[in-house]
Amino acid sequence: KDTPLPNIRSRVTFFLPAMAVLHKWMLTTWVVDYVLFTSTMYGLHTWLAETMTAVQSGLAILIVIGLLNLRDEIWLRVGPPHVVAQVKKDSPWGLRDYGFIAQQLVLFLPLTVFTTYMGLFHWHEEGLFTVARTFCEFVAMSVAKDQISMRFGHKWMHTAAGWKHHKGHHEGAKNLRLLYAYHGMQWIDLLLETFSGPILLFAFNFFVLRRFAICGLPAWIWLVWADHQAHSCNPYSVSFFNPILDWRFLHTVAHHLHHSHPHTHFFFLPYEHFFSSARAEDLRVFNETMNTAIDFRFFLESNDPPASWKPSSSSKNGKAH
Repeated sequence: KDTPLPNIRSRVTFFLPAMAVLHKWMLTTWVVDYVLFTSTMYGLHTWLAETMTAVQSGLAILIVIGLLNLRDEIWLRVGPPHVVAQVKKDSPWGLRDYGFIAQQLVLFLPLTVFTTYMGLFHWHEEGLFTVARTFCEFVAMSVAKDQISMRFGHKWMHTAAGWKHHKGHHEGAKNLRLLYAYHGMQWIDLLLETFSGPILLFAFNFFVLRRFAICGLPAWIWLVWADHQAHSCNPYSVSFFNPILDWRFLHTVAHHLHHSHPHTHFFFLPYEHFFSSARAEDLRVFNETMNTAIDFRFFLESNDPPASWKPSSSSKNGKAH
Protein backbone atom coordinates (compact mmCIF):
# COMPACT_ATOMS: atom_id res chain seq x y z
CA LYS A 1 0.00 0.00 0.00
CA ASP A 2 3.06 2.24 0.31
CA THR A 3 3.85 1.80 -3.38
CA PRO A 4 2.92 5.04 -5.27
CA LEU A 5 0.39 4.78 -8.02
CA PRO A 6 1.97 4.94 -11.50
CA ASN A 7 1.90 8.33 -13.16
CA ILE A 8 -0.92 8.65 -15.68
CA ARG A 9 1.58 9.70 -18.36
CA SER A 10 3.47 6.42 -17.90
CA ARG A 11 0.29 4.53 -18.74
CA VAL A 12 0.01 6.14 -22.15
CA THR A 13 3.64 6.34 -23.27
CA PHE A 14 3.03 3.21 -25.34
CA PHE A 15 0.65 5.29 -27.48
CA LEU A 16 2.07 8.81 -27.18
CA PRO A 17 5.57 10.22 -27.56
CA ALA A 18 7.25 11.58 -24.44
CA MET A 19 5.97 15.06 -23.50
CA ALA A 20 3.32 14.77 -26.21
CA VAL A 21 1.35 17.80 -27.36
CA LEU A 22 -1.59 17.99 -29.71
CA HIS A 23 -0.62 18.62 -33.33
CA LYS A 24 -1.63 22.28 -33.46
CA TRP A 25 -1.33 22.97 -37.19
CA MET A 26 -3.07 19.85 -38.46
CA LEU A 27 -5.90 19.97 -35.91
CA THR A 28 -6.42 23.71 -36.34
CA THR A 29 -6.75 23.19 -40.09
CA TRP A 30 -9.19 20.35 -39.56
CA VAL A 31 -11.38 22.30 -37.11
CA VAL A 32 -11.45 25.36 -39.36
CA ASP A 33 -12.24 23.28 -42.46
CA TYR A 34 -14.96 21.19 -40.82
CA VAL A 35 -16.63 24.30 -39.37
CA LEU A 36 -16.32 26.22 -42.65
CA PHE A 37 -17.71 23.35 -44.73
CA THR A 38 -20.61 22.46 -42.45
CA SER A 39 -21.63 26.08 -41.81
CA THR A 40 -21.43 26.88 -45.54
CA MET A 41 -23.49 23.85 -46.50
CA TYR A 42 -26.04 24.54 -43.75
CA GLY A 43 -26.35 28.18 -44.81
CA LEU A 44 -26.82 27.21 -48.46
CA HIS A 45 -29.31 24.52 -47.44
CA THR A 46 -31.34 27.06 -45.46
CA TRP A 47 -31.32 29.39 -48.46
CA LEU A 48 -31.82 26.95 -51.33
CA ALA A 49 -33.62 23.80 -50.16
CA GLU A 50 -36.74 23.19 -52.29
CA THR A 51 -36.64 26.71 -53.78
CA MET A 52 -33.36 26.79 -55.71
CA THR A 53 -33.32 28.49 -59.10
CA ALA A 54 -30.69 28.07 -61.78
CA VAL A 55 -29.17 31.48 -61.07
CA GLN A 56 -29.01 30.72 -57.36
CA SER A 57 -27.07 27.52 -58.06
CA GLY A 58 -24.43 29.59 -59.84
CA LEU A 59 -24.32 32.07 -56.96
CA ALA A 60 -23.84 29.18 -54.51
CA ILE A 61 -20.77 27.98 -56.45
CA LEU A 62 -19.44 31.55 -56.58
CA ILE A 63 -19.77 31.86 -52.78
CA VAL A 64 -17.91 28.58 -52.26
CA ILE A 65 -15.08 29.54 -54.62
CA GLY A 66 -14.76 32.94 -52.94
CA LEU A 67 -14.60 31.43 -49.45
CA LEU A 68 -11.98 28.87 -50.46
CA ASN A 69 -9.75 31.48 -52.08
CA LEU A 70 -10.00 33.71 -49.01
CA ARG A 71 -9.15 30.72 -46.81
CA ASP A 72 -6.09 29.86 -48.88
CA GLU A 73 -4.77 33.42 -48.89
CA ILE A 74 -5.05 33.52 -45.09
CA TRP A 75 -3.16 30.24 -44.69
CA LEU A 76 -0.49 31.48 -47.10
CA ARG A 77 0.19 34.34 -44.68
CA VAL A 78 -0.25 32.68 -41.28
CA GLY A 79 1.04 29.18 -41.96
CA PRO A 80 4.62 28.63 -40.75
CA PRO A 81 7.15 27.71 -43.48
CA HIS A 82 7.59 24.15 -42.21
CA VAL A 83 3.87 23.68 -43.02
CA VAL A 84 3.17 26.12 -45.88
CA ALA A 85 6.30 25.90 -48.01
CA GLN A 86 8.34 29.07 -48.44
CA VAL A 87 8.34 28.52 -52.21
CA LYS A 88 4.56 28.96 -52.12
CA LYS A 89 4.75 32.04 -49.90
CA ASP A 90 7.26 33.63 -52.30
CA SER A 91 5.32 32.79 -55.47
CA PRO A 92 4.42 35.96 -57.40
CA TRP A 93 0.88 36.90 -58.37
CA GLY A 94 -0.76 39.73 -60.25
CA LEU A 95 -3.50 40.78 -62.63
CA ARG A 96 -2.75 37.84 -64.92
CA ASP A 97 -3.69 35.44 -62.13
CA TYR A 98 -6.98 37.23 -61.52
CA GLY A 99 -7.60 37.06 -65.25
CA PHE A 100 -7.41 33.28 -65.05
CA ILE A 101 -9.87 33.30 -62.16
CA ALA A 102 -12.27 35.39 -64.26
CA GLN A 103 -11.86 32.93 -67.15
CA GLN A 104 -12.67 30.02 -64.84
CA LEU A 105 -15.80 31.69 -63.53
CA VAL A 106 -16.99 32.61 -67.03
CA LEU A 107 -16.78 28.92 -67.93
CA PHE A 108 -17.72 27.34 -64.62
CA LEU A 109 -20.74 29.27 -63.46
CA PRO A 110 -22.77 29.03 -66.70
CA LEU A 111 -22.21 25.24 -66.76
CA THR A 112 -23.70 24.97 -63.28
CA VAL A 113 -26.55 27.34 -64.09
CA PHE A 114 -27.37 25.52 -67.35
CA THR A 115 -27.26 22.08 -65.71
CA THR A 116 -29.61 23.27 -62.96
CA TYR A 117 -31.90 24.91 -65.52
CA MET A 118 -32.12 21.56 -67.38
CA GLY A 119 -33.29 19.95 -64.15
CA LEU A 120 -30.17 17.84 -63.54
CA PHE A 121 -29.06 19.54 -60.30
CA HIS A 122 -31.51 19.86 -57.42
CA TRP A 123 -31.62 20.68 -53.70
CA HIS A 124 -34.37 18.61 -52.12
CA GLU A 125 -35.00 18.34 -48.39
CA GLU A 126 -34.77 14.69 -47.28
CA GLY A 127 -33.66 14.97 -43.66
CA LEU A 128 -30.58 13.01 -42.60
CA PHE A 129 -30.80 10.96 -45.81
CA THR A 130 -29.65 14.10 -47.63
CA VAL A 131 -26.23 13.79 -45.98
CA ALA A 132 -25.83 10.10 -46.86
CA ARG A 133 -27.04 10.63 -50.43
CA THR A 134 -24.74 13.62 -50.90
CA PHE A 135 -21.70 11.66 -49.70
CA CYS A 136 -22.53 8.72 -51.96
CA GLU A 137 -22.97 11.01 -54.98
CA PHE A 138 -19.68 12.76 -54.18
CA VAL A 139 -17.82 9.44 -53.97
CA ALA A 140 -19.52 8.12 -57.13
CA MET A 141 -18.53 11.21 -59.14
CA SER A 142 -14.98 11.15 -57.76
CA VAL A 143 -14.41 7.48 -58.61
CA ALA A 144 -16.14 7.75 -62.00
CA LYS A 145 -14.05 10.68 -63.16
CA ASP A 146 -10.90 9.00 -61.83
CA GLN A 147 -11.44 5.72 -63.65
CA ILE A 148 -12.45 7.29 -66.96
CA SER A 149 -11.51 10.93 -67.46
CA MET A 150 -8.45 11.04 -65.19
CA ARG A 151 -7.19 7.60 -66.21
CA PHE A 152 -7.43 8.36 -69.94
CA GLY A 153 -8.04 12.08 -70.46
CA HIS A 154 -5.67 13.41 -67.81
CA LYS A 155 -2.91 11.02 -68.83
CA TRP A 156 -3.44 12.02 -72.47
CA MET A 157 -2.94 15.67 -71.49
CA HIS A 158 0.51 14.68 -70.22
CA THR A 159 1.53 13.32 -73.62
CA ALA A 160 3.14 15.35 -76.40
CA ALA A 161 -0.22 15.59 -78.18
CA GLY A 162 -2.23 16.78 -75.19
CA TRP A 163 0.30 18.80 -73.17
CA LYS A 164 -0.55 22.06 -74.95
CA HIS A 165 -4.02 21.89 -73.38
CA HIS A 166 -2.68 21.32 -69.87
CA LYS A 167 0.76 22.90 -69.48
CA GLY A 168 -0.69 26.21 -68.28
CA HIS A 169 -2.30 24.44 -65.33
CA HIS A 170 1.15 23.21 -64.33
CA GLU A 171 2.52 26.71 -63.99
CA GLY A 172 1.78 25.90 -60.39
CA ALA A 173 4.47 23.34 -59.55
CA LYS A 174 6.34 23.45 -56.23
CA ASN A 175 4.88 26.93 -55.88
CA LEU A 176 1.30 25.62 -56.23
CA ARG A 177 -1.38 27.49 -54.30
CA LEU A 178 -5.09 27.80 -55.01
CA LEU A 179 -4.66 30.96 -57.04
CA TYR A 180 -2.59 28.98 -59.59
CA ALA A 181 -5.21 26.24 -59.98
CA TYR A 182 -7.08 28.36 -62.54
CA HIS A 183 -4.17 28.75 -64.96
CA GLY A 184 -4.26 27.23 -68.41
CA MET A 185 -6.77 26.43 -71.15
CA GLN A 186 -9.65 25.79 -68.80
CA TRP A 187 -12.23 24.37 -71.25
CA ILE A 188 -10.35 21.09 -71.61
CA ASP A 189 -9.33 20.91 -67.96
CA LEU A 190 -12.80 21.81 -66.76
CA LEU A 191 -14.58 19.19 -68.84
CA LEU A 192 -12.07 16.36 -68.37
CA GLU A 193 -11.03 16.86 -64.76
CA THR A 194 -13.99 18.44 -62.98
CA PHE A 195 -17.31 18.52 -64.81
CA SER A 196 -16.78 14.98 -66.06
CA GLY A 197 -17.90 13.85 -62.58
CA PRO A 198 -21.57 14.80 -62.88
CA ILE A 199 -21.63 14.02 -66.63
CA LEU A 200 -20.47 10.44 -65.96
CA LEU A 201 -22.93 10.05 -63.07
CA PHE A 202 -25.81 11.20 -65.29
CA ALA A 203 -24.64 8.86 -68.07
CA PHE A 204 -24.34 5.86 -65.72
CA ASN A 205 -27.82 6.41 -64.33
CA PHE A 206 -29.36 6.78 -67.79
CA PHE A 207 -27.54 4.12 -69.83
CA VAL A 208 -26.77 1.48 -67.18
CA LEU A 209 -29.54 1.83 -64.61
CA ARG A 210 -32.03 2.85 -67.32
CA ARG A 211 -33.43 5.70 -65.28
CA PHE A 212 -33.28 9.45 -65.42
CA ALA A 213 -31.67 10.35 -62.10
CA ILE A 214 -30.70 13.84 -61.10
CA CYS A 215 -27.86 14.85 -58.76
CA GLY A 216 -27.99 17.00 -55.64
CA LEU A 217 -26.20 20.32 -55.96
CA PRO A 218 -24.56 19.71 -52.53
CA ALA A 219 -22.63 16.78 -54.04
CA TRP A 220 -21.44 18.97 -56.90
CA ILE A 221 -20.39 21.67 -54.41
CA TRP A 222 -18.52 19.00 -52.42
CA LEU A 223 -16.66 17.89 -55.56
CA VAL A 224 -15.75 21.51 -56.37
CA TRP A 225 -14.64 21.98 -52.76
CA ALA A 226 -12.37 18.91 -52.84
CA ASP A 227 -10.89 19.94 -56.19
CA HIS A 228 -10.00 23.36 -54.74
CA GLN A 229 -8.59 21.84 -51.55
CA ALA A 230 -6.29 19.64 -53.65
CA HIS A 231 -4.56 22.85 -54.81
CA SER A 232 -4.46 24.58 -51.40
CA CYS A 233 -1.13 25.83 -50.06
CA ASN A 234 -1.93 24.07 -46.75
CA PRO A 235 -1.12 20.32 -47.01
CA TYR A 236 -3.41 19.52 -44.06
CA SER A 237 -6.48 20.73 -46.01
CA VAL A 238 -9.61 18.61 -45.62
CA SER A 239 -11.51 17.20 -48.61
CA PHE A 240 -13.55 14.19 -47.47
CA PHE A 241 -14.99 15.42 -44.14
CA ASN A 242 -14.62 11.98 -42.66
CA PRO A 243 -11.81 11.91 -40.05
CA ILE A 244 -10.67 8.41 -41.02
CA LEU A 245 -10.53 9.19 -44.74
CA ASP A 246 -9.00 12.64 -44.19
CA TRP A 247 -6.20 11.12 -42.09
CA ARG A 248 -5.56 8.10 -44.28
CA PHE A 249 -5.84 9.55 -47.79
CA LEU A 250 -3.68 12.67 -48.12
CA HIS A 251 -5.50 14.32 -50.98
CA THR A 252 -3.67 17.66 -51.01
CA VAL A 253 -0.24 16.08 -50.54
CA ALA A 254 -0.78 13.71 -53.47
CA HIS A 255 -1.97 16.40 -55.85
CA HIS A 256 0.88 18.74 -55.00
CA LEU A 257 3.24 15.88 -55.80
CA HIS A 258 1.54 15.59 -59.18
CA HIS A 259 2.23 19.26 -59.86
CA SER A 260 5.86 19.04 -58.76
CA HIS A 261 6.43 15.60 -60.36
CA PRO A 262 3.99 15.76 -63.31
CA HIS A 263 4.28 12.10 -64.38
CA THR A 264 3.05 10.76 -61.04
CA HIS A 265 -0.22 10.85 -59.07
CA PHE A 266 -2.63 11.25 -61.99
CA PHE A 267 -5.79 10.42 -60.06
CA PHE A 268 -8.10 12.67 -58.07
CA LEU A 269 -8.17 10.24 -55.13
CA PRO A 270 -4.85 8.92 -53.71
CA TYR A 271 -5.78 5.23 -53.69
CA GLU A 272 -2.17 4.24 -53.03
CA HIS A 273 -2.39 5.73 -49.52
CA PHE A 274 -4.38 2.67 -48.49
CA PHE A 275 -0.92 1.15 -48.12
CA SER A 276 1.11 2.61 -45.27
CA SER A 277 4.41 2.36 -47.14
CA ALA A 278 3.15 4.39 -50.11
CA ARG A 279 1.59 6.98 -47.80
CA ALA A 280 4.82 7.32 -45.82
CA GLU A 281 6.86 7.59 -49.02
CA ASP A 282 4.63 10.38 -50.36
CA LEU A 283 5.05 12.29 -47.09
CA ARG A 284 8.82 11.87 -47.32
CA VAL A 285 8.95 13.04 -50.95
CA PHE A 286 6.62 15.97 -50.22
CA ASN A 287 8.75 17.19 -47.32
CA GLU A 288 11.92 16.75 -49.33
CA THR A 289 10.48 18.52 -52.39
CA MET A 290 8.82 21.42 -50.57
CA ASN A 291 11.34 21.73 -47.73
CA THR A 292 8.59 21.29 -45.16
CA ALA A 293 8.19 19.11 -42.07
CA ILE A 294 4.54 18.06 -42.20
CA ASP A 295 3.51 15.14 -40.03
CA PHE A 296 0.07 13.55 -39.79
CA ARG A 297 0.40 12.21 -36.26
CA PHE A 298 -2.16 13.63 -33.83
CA PHE A 299 0.44 14.02 -31.07
CA LEU A 300 3.94 15.41 -31.47
CA GLU A 301 6.93 16.02 -29.21
CA SER A 302 6.61 19.70 -30.17
CA ASN A 303 4.73 21.90 -32.60
CA ASP A 304 8.02 23.50 -33.58
CA PRO A 305 9.79 22.07 -36.64
CA PRO A 306 12.37 19.33 -35.91
CA ALA A 307 15.96 20.40 -35.36
CA SER A 308 16.95 18.78 -38.65
CA TRP A 309 14.67 21.10 -40.64
CA LYS A 310 16.32 24.18 -42.14
CA PRO A 311 14.22 27.06 -43.51
CA SER A 312 14.62 28.16 -47.10
CA SER A 313 16.40 31.50 -47.38
CA SER A 314 14.50 32.29 -50.59
CA SER A 315 12.71 30.41 -53.32
CA LYS A 316 13.26 29.99 -57.00
CA ASN A 317 10.40 29.97 -59.47
CA GLY A 318 9.22 26.58 -58.25
CA LYS A 319 8.77 25.18 -61.76
CA ALA A 320 8.76 21.44 -62.37
CA HIS A 321 11.01 20.05 -65.05
